[in-house]
This record gives sequence, C-alpha cells and structure tokens, in this order.
Amino acid sequence: MGKLSALRVGTLNCQGLNDYYKRMAVFDMLQNSDLSIIFIQETKLKPDYHYKYSMEWTGGESIFNSVLGGKSGTAILLKGTGVKFCDGTKMLDLEGRVISVDIELQGSKFHLVNSYGPNENEQKISYLNRLHLFLDSSIPTIWAGDHNLTQIARQDRYPIRLNNDRGSKEFMEMLDVFDLKDVCRFLYPNQKIFTFHRGTCKSRIDSICVSACFCIKTYGQEDTSFSDHELIKTTLLYENVFDRGPGMWKNNVKYYRDDDFLDNFKYFWHQKIINSYGPYRDNVVTWWLDFKYSFKMYYIKLSREKLLMSRRHDQMLENGLHYALMDMHRCPNDTQLIGKYNTIKKQLMESRIRKTKERIFKSEAQYLMMGEKPIKSFFEKFKNKKENKPITSLKDESGEEIFDKGMIKIAENFYRKLFTPRETNQSIINLFLNNIQPVECENSLLEGLTAPFSF
Repeated sequence: MGKLSALRVGTLNCQGLNDYYKRMAVFDMLQNSDLSIIFIQETKLKPDYHYKYSMEWTGGESIFNSVLGGKSGTAILLKGTGVKFCDGTKMLDLEGRVISVDIELQGSKFHLVNSYGPNENEQKISYLNRLHLFLDSSIPTIWAGDHNLTQIARQDRYPIRLNNDRGSKEFMEMLDVFDLKDVCRFLYPNQKIFTFHRGTCKSRIDSICVSACFCIKTYGQEDTSFSDHELIKTTLLYENVFDRGPGMWKNNVKYYRDDDFLDNFKYFWHQKIINSYGPYRDNVVTWWLDFKYSFKMYYIKLSREKLLMSRRHDQMLENGLHYALMDMHRCPNDTQLIGKYNTIKKQLMESRIRKTKERIFKSEAQYLMMGEKPIKSFFEKFKNKKENKPITSLKDESGEEIFDKGMIKIAENFYRKLFTPRETNQSIINLFLNNIQPVECENSLLEGLTAPFSF
C-alpha cells in the first residue's frame, strides 16, 4: 500500500453572506483554519457578483451557485495551491442548491458535491431525486451539506420525535446506492450529536458523507458566532497515487460498440500505433506493452468524456422538464406543451432506467468476481420482484406439480368444476315449503298497510 495522505474537509451553513463585513469575517475564519476543502450553504449571494466574491476569497479557487432573490445559495472553497478544480466537470442546479465538481490534489482526483436541502416537506423527495445526477461518479466522492432532514429522528433530534423526517428513507438509500458512509455515524454510531441549535430545539441536519475508500481519522464540530449551525470538520486519509505500486486496470467495454469510439479508434490505431511501429521492429513485446498503456490512457479519457456528456445530457433534460412543467402551470390546456413535457419525461426516464440497469449489472459482476454482495437497495428490489412474480407451477388432483402449458389445463378443470351447477333436491324443497308457518298480523297493522296515502 502507498503512503496515506491527509485531507481536511469542512462544511457550514453560514445563514447569509450578503453583508460585506460578515462575509469577510467568515472568509477570514475559514482561511485561518486547517481545512483544504470547504462547503458552505445558504449564502444568499447575488449571481451577478460571483467574480467579486471569488476575488475576496484569497485562499484559492472557488465556485459559487446563486439565484436571483433566492433563499438558497451554495459554494465550494479550496484553500492552498496544491488543490485545483478539474476543467469541464462543474455542474450546477437551477435553484442554487447543488454544486458538483471534480478536484485534483497531488495526482489524486476526487468528486465533490455540496447540497442545501429545502425546508418544505413536499420538495424534499424531488430534491433528493435530483441529487442522483450530481452524485454519480466513478472516482472517490465527498458529499457535504445541510440537508434539512435527519437520518434517525429519535437519535438526531431534541426534543425526540418518534417518526423519521420526510425523505430520511430516501437519504439512507442514496448512501447505499453510492456506497457512502456518514463520517459522524461511522465514528460515533450511538452518540447523540447535534449540529443545529435554535432555542431549546437541536438537530443533526448537517453531515459529511464520503466514499468507502476513505479512511476516516477525526470528526469535530466548532461553534460559530454568526450562525445557528456549527462548523463540521473531518480529517480523511487517502492513498497517494504517486506512491502506489503496480495495480489492475478494469477495462470497461461499455463503449466498444459505440460509433464514435470505433471512428476514433481507427485514427488512434493508424496514427499512433501503426506509424510508430518502426522503432519497435526488434522488440515486439515492448511495442505491445506500449500499445496497451497508450490504449488504456486513450480509453480512460474517452470514457470520462462520454460520462461527462451523459451527465450534461441528463442535466439538460432535468432542466427542460422543470421549465416545461412551469410552462404547463401557466398554460394547462396547451397540447403542444403537454407533448413536449411527456417527451422530455420519457427520455429522462429511459436514461435513468439504463443507468440503474448498469449499476445492477456492475453489482452482480462484483459479487461473482470478488465476492462483494450487491448493495442493499437493489437486493430489496430483487426480493420484492421475486415475491410478486407470477405463478410458475400448479398441483393437480393427485398432488403432482405441473409446469408450463399443463397449468392451463389444471386451471381450466378447476374453474369448470367450481361453476358447474348441481341438480336440486326436490324433496328438500317440498319439505321446506310445507313447513313454512304463516304470520298473523293485527287488524290495525293491516289497515295501515292497505290505507291510501297522500303527499
């Protein structure tokens, strides 16, 4: 194993940074900390002044996501010259609530996601569903933010609530799907810890979740004078890529039949392989090893570009669906808008179904090759499907189990016997009729029944 390097991460809901003096006080505090990556939420900043805010943050690079007149706003701040954002990986939502981006640190790459959840219960499920697009990454992920919900209400809220928050189940499922672990609960699984304090109420609605490949060293909280939320800090250990020995590259064949890949590969083969064969004539093995390495780097780059294009395509569909729904609210009877909405919705559904099937296949393949069990959410879906599957066999009158087409005959005979009428026993009917005793009525009742009536 290579050398382990430390990465210090923090997250804070600052409850507004529009005031210049408060913004500079927060920036100064964070710059004087030992944190390398900082996630902040509820900035309430103006989108037209992002360049100004980036100039004020002198610690390193920064990304802001804000909306006009919004109550949200998020930002990711990097501190130090050794950590930088990767070009072309930034993704923002339209409500100023989510940022995702890749960073590079000492040759290692990480995927960062900063999110600020809505307070309204009816919006929490849709917010969590949108996060799938931002969390989907093939590199180690760090997800931090204020989600405005707890995982286990009895443990994460005071006064204690018996029922979990709206969206708690979906949040826990996302941790399973993306193989993430909550830093706080990983180190302190049963301890009552709160990150938000207001009056007598306390809750743990802020969290940092990381991929399983990280080694969690420390977790701490720091009180701030300008927010009801505490600054959450953690130290993560990761393996430095430069100190790694020879490893195994998993060749992803997903794009081998893609037309773009085939066209690019023809160019790659002729320009970089065939034309460069001359110097290797005396040593074909060296040529083959160099070819494998060149192809590996070429294919990794192509796969990343395809993945980025797929994410951007889904984001465009998500945004298009959002705007189409807003237009339908304004013009509910416009058939053209309804058709546009249904088309975008169908495309987005097909994309998500395809990605879900890919995850299922990947999970099953890992189980077969390495003994890794499929993740919990997919296991429960398969279990539910198995329990609700159609009838596969029936037993005949002798108790023998019949499969396939024979089941139709058994079912047909069963219902034919069930609904076949039997002969009526006439002697029993006569006995019943002969033993019916007439009921004698009083004269007053008879008069009332036969008397004329009026409205």
